[in-house]
Amino acid sequence: MTIFEYLGTNEKYIQLFTDITFSHTTILMRNILDKYKGFDDEKLKVVVDLGGCSGITIKSILARYPTIKGVNFDLPYVINHAPTIPGTYNIVIISNAINQSLASN
Repeated sequence: MTIFEYLGTNEKYIQLFTDITFSHTTILMRNILDKYKGFDDEKLKVVVDLGGCSGITIKSILARYPTIKGVNFDLPYVINHAPTIPGTYNIVIISNAINQSLASN
């Protein structure tokens, strides 16, 4: 059993993990986006976050670069426990086990 499978077995662990990653990523992305200019490239159309948890990474990028589309991909229990973040974003959310084919869903 992986750590992520284990986290999915307990509601308390899921919520704790989600809260911690949300808070950490919010601070981290603010600093990254202040310094990293790779998203300024007009050729960039889509950003995919595998294991994107709450979607805060994608939402942080799209808040600053609204012409980019985002895909947030994570396990079903993670997506289902992700906090709602206010705002309108061009994001596709995929809830699937990373080791499973998307075609099978």
